[in-house]
Amino acid sequence: MLFCAARRTSRRACWRSTGGKGVHAIFDGVGKYTFETNLKAIRPKGTIVVMGSVSGRIAAFDPKLLYPKNVKFVYPSATVYIQDPENGRDYGQELVDLLASGAVKPVIGKEYPFTAAGVVQSQKDLAKGRSVGKLLIKVASD
Repeated sequence: MLFCAARRTSRRACWRSTGGKGVHAIFDGVGKYTFETNLKAIRPKGTIVVMGSVSGRIAAFDPKLLYPKNVKFVYPSATVYIQDPENGRDYGQELVDLLASGAVKPVIGKEYPFTAAGVVQSQKDLAKGRSVGKLLIKVASD
């Protein structure tokens, strides 16, 4: 797996590491601010999966932007998968099983105290792209 951040130096390193071909897939939790960069970083026949919109929703765009590289663009919604309660339970159990088996390992980037300063710092780190994985605000100590 190759992680390529949105910062300019990382984009260059990402481009070099793929031999100038771009990445096969992008899983984007940022949204609006990374859309154009994603279109540049994806290789022909690649897939862009938008999983969130921390910076805002991606504005409506002309699908012809995807045409030159034959890019697949996916913006999944969890509500579609869990509309049926049984389906929701099945997916939930599948995730619990994957976590329990170690097949899926959440990445915790940093923990912050549940204080005004801790919450402010978490938002600054998120907005400036200084995070990898999940940022946790600890409500109580163990």
